Amino acid sequence: MNNILKLISPNRLNVYKKFFEVSTDQECLGLYFWNQKINNEFNSAIQIIEISLRNSIMSTINEKRPELSGDNFINHFKGLVESNESRRQIEYAEKKCQKKNNYSINDIVALLPFGFWANLCSNEHDATNPDSLQLWPTHENDIFPTLSISMGALYENISRVNALRNRISHHEVIWKNKNAFHTDWLTNTIIDNYTACLEVAKSIHIDNLKLFEIIEGINNIEVLCQEETITKYKNLITDFSSTPVIDVGRFHSRNIKNTIYSGEITSINKKNIYLRSKQLTDSDGKQVKFKIDKDIIKELGKLIIRQRVEFEPYVIRDNENIIYIAKKVKKL
Repeated sequence: MNNILKLISPNRLNVYKKFFEVSTDQECLGLYFWNQKINNEFNSAIQIIEISLRNSIMSTINEKRPELSGDNFINHFKGLVESNESRRQIEYAEKKCQKKNNYSINDIVALLPFGFWANLCSNEHDATNPDSLQLWPTHENDIFPTLSISMGALYENISRVNALRNRISHHEVIWKNKNAFHTDWLTNTIIDNYTACLEVAKSIHIDNLKLFEIIEGINNIEVLCQEETITKYKNLITDFSSTPVIDVGRFHSRNIKNTIYSGEITSINKKNIYLRSKQLTDSDGKQVKFKIDKDIIKELGKLIIRQRVEFEPYVIRDNENIIYIAKKVKKL
């Protein structure tokens, strides 16, 4: 137990003693895992928000403001002063993309953090600011078609969601309330934070709330905030010393799936050798043709049509094509 406490650190666990009136390290550790469950639910919610907000903004810009689409979107921010945070985020994302052989504007956009999109929803990008994207109020209904609160209130919620995301990514608790009298105040903070997520998701599109229903987010948060659930986690660890140690090797061997298949050589030419397996078919039920990895052809020696082999199938996917490769090929 002492080893675990050192690894997680007493400072990280002391917050539970302070706010949950617990006295033992076992209780703190149990609540630490309760907090992880809370964070998992918020992570799922924030992912829905982040992706749908980004796509709603970009699709509106591409459709309604074509002069700002493509390279012009990136160049707008690169034309701002060097100290501008949005510019720095754009340049950082572009620098990461430059490590690839090929990249597009979409690759840069996909790497921009949630804080970038949150800032676009501020009054910094109001129509009255000539150096901005001038999104508001002109495109309120385009980007937030089911907006039921003011843009100011929405931006507060978006900023709150961004702060939650940052706290979770730094493994900080999101329920801390210095004025909390007891646990109900803490769970109310969780409910308020999750409600902010729901409001943002709903404003982007009402159908987002269906996704929350599908992933059972509402139900899971409600259960986690119940007093009996918190008590259950407090008592999760009763006798750490007698808890069995997982056999890692046994876990792996029991769960790893066999990916080696049998097949036969179907065609040979000067450049490539191909094989097929009756066990591996495409969506139309046709046997997939695999090209033998060139690095192992020499090792195999002479091969003939209908030669039986075993192999491991690999798929190489790019933007347009799918290439099937046979690796670890051995003669049978």
